[in-house]
Amino acid sequence: ALVVAALTHIYPDLDRIISEHATERGKAMLARIEKMTTAHAMLFMLGKDMGSMVDRPLEEILLSPEVQHVFDSIKLGTSVPAAPVLVVQAVHDRIISVDDIDELAETYTRGGASVTYHRDKFSEHLLLHPMSAPMTLRWLRDRFAGEPLRAHIARTTWPTLLNPSTYRGMLTLGVITAKVLTGRRVERRPLSRFDL
Repeated sequence: ALVVAALTHIYPDLDRIISEHATERGKAMLARIEKMTTAHAMLFMLGKDMGSMVDRPLEEILLSPEVQHVFDSIKLGTSVPAAPVLVVQAVHDRIISVDDIDELAETYTRGGASVTYHRDKFSEHLLLHPMSAPMTLRWLRDRFAGEPLRAHIARTTWPTLLNPSTYRGMLTLGVITAKVLTGRRVERRPLSRFDL
């Protein structure tokens, strides 16, 4: 629902399909959800049936040429990114197959992209997202600082949950979040003393 709400601003045909086939309740939900965080949206949508928010079977709408065009346009792997890419994937993810992400990383690499691929052995889909935030921010910091990029890295030997820098980084992110929420000044400093 979050993705659909955002994509209606980019794809006029998708917006038209939503306007024509979403119920008043469905339209209200989309207008409300696009202002939410992911966590808030997940709680808000808990137990809701998307099929009850349209006037035709949901499968029929999803198979329409307009919606299929959107899916084809946003499909990862159809073009190779020019910017360096960090891919983080849980090996034991039950929502997104690691095999698909392996193939995506290989497609990007074969196409000439600079890919850093972290295949996490211990985490799963939901846990890896917050636990990889310190690593992701360090990677981004290094890219903006012009640090050399070791391309085509696939790491599977150091799980995020066992990295001391993850916990130091999470603590630092928590302090920064508290300061932002309370309107206090945020100093620039490394996420972790373990950063190299």
